[in-house]
Amino acid sequence: MGGGPLAERCTDLAESLGVDLELTGQLPGDQVQQVLADSDLFLVPTLAETFFLGAAEAVAAGRPVVTSDRGAHTSFLDPSVTEIVSQDDPATWARAVVDVMGRCTDRTARDIQDTLPRAFSPSEVARAYGRAYETAITEYSRRSR
Repeated sequence: MGGGPLAERCTDLAESLGVDLELTGQLPGDQVQQVLADSDLFLVPTLAETFFLGAAEAVAAGRPVVTSDRGAHTSFLDPSVTEIVSQDDPATWARAVVDVMGRCTDRTARDIQDTLPRAFSPSEVARAYGRAYETAITEYSRRSR
């Protein structure tokens, strides 16, 4: 899935490198799960996200994820099946893909899917709220000095 102003350039480059890449553009909702099931990886070098439902859908479909550190998804994506990239350097993104695919070689789709519920279990939600409150208190204390 994907598209945008660089789609043709990316497709041409992938073809010249012998990389299997298909950029479908936006898809109707009923096709998303099938495309994810047919994919090896979910890669989104996004500039900003909020919750990032697409990343959650990819993990729910049993696919590893490589994406940026710009959004709330960093709080629920399990690092064992995800690579969060904080740089805009293409080589860093390429290494992230190789790294996460290497970590997931022996994992089944179910193994990857099973990382998602942990993030939304009551104990994990409580920990996340605790971290958020601790960060807010620390930041408030730092600014009020």
